[in-house]
Order: sequence, then C-alpha cells, then structure tokens
Amino acid sequence: MLDVTLPEGAELTVDLEYWRITGTPTIAGEFNLGLRYTFADQPAHVSHTAGMPFVINADPKTLWQNNPSDRSAPFWKEDSASSVILGQHAKMIAARKRGRSHAHKGTCCDDDFHLHCDDANGWYLAVVADGAGSSKFSRRGSQVATRAVSSYLKDVFSDERGSNLVEAIEALAEGTRPDATNDDLIRLQQKTRNELFTTIGYAAHHAVRELQNEAKSRSDIISSPKELSTTLLIGLARKVGDKWFCAAYWVGDGAVAVYRHNHSVHLLGAPDSGEFSGQTHFLDATQVSQESLLRRLRFELVEDMTAFLLMTDGVSDPKFRSESAMAEIQDWDFLWDDLETGANLSSDVEGHETRLLEWLDFWAQGEYDDRTIAIIY
Repeated sequence: MLDVTLPEGAELTVDLEYWRITGTPTIAGEFNLGLRYTFADQPAHVSHTAGMPFVINADPKTLWQNNPSDRSAPFWKEDSASSVILGQHAKMIAARKRGRSHAHKGTCCDDDFHLHCDDANGWYLAVVADGAGSSKFSRRGSQVATRAVSSYLKDVFSDERGSNLVEAIEALAEGTRPDATNDDLIRLQQKTRNELFTTIGYAAHHAVRELQNEAKSRSDIISSPKELSTTLLIGLARKVGDKWFCAAYWVGDGAVAVYRHNHSVHLLGAPDSGEFSGQTHFLDATQVSQESLLRRLRFELVEDMTAFLLMTDGVSDPKFRSESAMAEIQDWDFLWDDLETGANLSSDVEGHETRLLEWLDFWAQGEYDDRTIAIIY
C-alpha cells in the first residue's frame, strides 16, 4: 500500500504499514477512498490505483431533529412541563418531556401529570398518565384524566370521605404494634382498602366519566372515547406518626413504587403488558369495575421512605432491565443515584424542576418515547 486518499475533513489517520485507518471521524456520509498500491513481484516504480466505497455512519444523536409542535393543532400542549411543591412533611416534583420521536416529527407530547399538596389535611397527591400513541387525541386524554383525578380528590380531602380514610390509616398504623393480633391487622387492612375504594377508586371512575364527557362535548373532532386512550397512575401519600402511608391505583405500563435507598422497594401494582411488545391496558370502564378496582388498589405503611415514585414507560423501560427487575432494589438504587447525580434532588439549591427536565433528556438507544416522572420525597 503506497497511499490512501481520505475524505476531506474526516480527520482520520492512515497506517500504511498495517493497512489501518484510525481515529474518530468528524463527518458522515458515503465516500470513495482513493488507493494507490503495488505488488511485491513487480518493479517498485509500477503502481496501481483503485477506489473503494467508504461509509461513515452518523452519530444517531445528531440525526434527531427537535421541531416545535403545531400550536394550532387540536388540544395542543407545551412540549415540556415541570412543577415543584414544598409541603410540610415532603417535597413534590414532577416533569414531563416530549420524546425524540415526537420532537423529530414536530408532534405533541402524549404524557401528562398533576401534583397537589393539601397541607391542612396532610395529603400528597401525584397523578401521571401516558396517552396511547395509537390514539388520535391521547394527549388530551392524559390531560383530562390527570386533572379529573386531582379535582375529585381535592374535594375528598376536605370532607367526610377524607376524614374516614385518615381514621382508617391511623387505626392501621396503631394496629401494626407487636402485640396486635393477625385477625385485627387483617380487619384494619380491609377497612383501609374499603376507604381507598371510595376515594382513589372513585377518582379513577370519575376520570373515566370525564373522558366520556370530553368525547361527547367535542364530538365534532373526537369520534369516540378510544381516541382519548391513556394509562393512569395515581399516588397518594400521608405521614402517619413516624411512618408513611402510600397508596396507588395503576392501570397501564410504567412504574409506581415506595422506595428506601439501599434498603427496600414496594411496587404498588404491576405493569399491564399485552401479548406483543408495546401493548398495554388503558383506562376505561372495565378498569374501574369493582373487581378491577379492588385488584388495582394497593397500599403500604412503611417505617420510612426515600421517595414515592410514579413514572411512565418512557422512563421505566430504559431504566429497568426487565419488568421482573422492577422488584429488585438494585435497579432502584441505580435509578435514584442517577437522579441524584443528574437532578440533585436533595440539594437546597433552587431549580430542581429544571434539572429534572434536563435529566429526562438522557440517551438510551432505541428508547424515544415521551418521559414523565413524579416524586414525593
């Protein structure tokens, strides 16, 4: 090999002795290498030339465009959003970010969230929803569902239903003493579950009705409630003495968990996986039947917690090795350490929501979905 002509500006190096091209290219595309060579059994002054196709693949990150969504589109929403609330016993933070796929096409984010803190009654509420990508107006569905749940539970917290739930939770906390009998504990757990049924359960049912009402009121462009299909994750927390009570309703994929760093994780449900990859269940009348609500309502009374987290599958899929790995503390420790490094949640420095939005922009090959996470900590 006598000489190799490289693409101009490639910033690569040729090693003629070992026939190697080395370095990190700074350009991408299809090129033609110019080769000049001789054969060992021919005179040295006799040389030959040839061309060889040479392809430099672009860094995938550079191929994604970030086009703004069309503000004139029905039910347009901001491409990203974040919120932070400082409560008496805990902080709340949430952020959602349009996925690279939507950003590339210039379409809207399908995710949504809502946070509410009721310091007067001690409640912390986080609601997260992921609109179905196959549904025309799922971005509106996730918005309607999260706000319907929050609106309903705001009323619950300040009336008799909220008081009854508080009484059940406090009785449960009292009943977990070492001298309590198993029968007493089962009775108290059932009482708590019944109160959750008429609060969180009814809130989910209210969200279904609001989706149906939205479809009727906008029948000019929405042909059926299925065009508003969305998942729904409701997280409710309250400090009870030195303990934390956390409850959830979860339909669809994503993740909901009560997490204690380097110690334990309690999943408050399980992701709904369909027959094929990417399939899941969405919020509809079948998911708020009595049987389904009792199955989907979960709660934990824990001695302490680092955080109560809710997230869409845009976060959970790239951050957990598998659905079974969600039950393992190791993956949650990795996630929390990553959050602390990227968003510095425990810091007193303002700007937590901005840092969390930046963290949501993490790169994961093959994962381009919208991303939403809500944390009570």
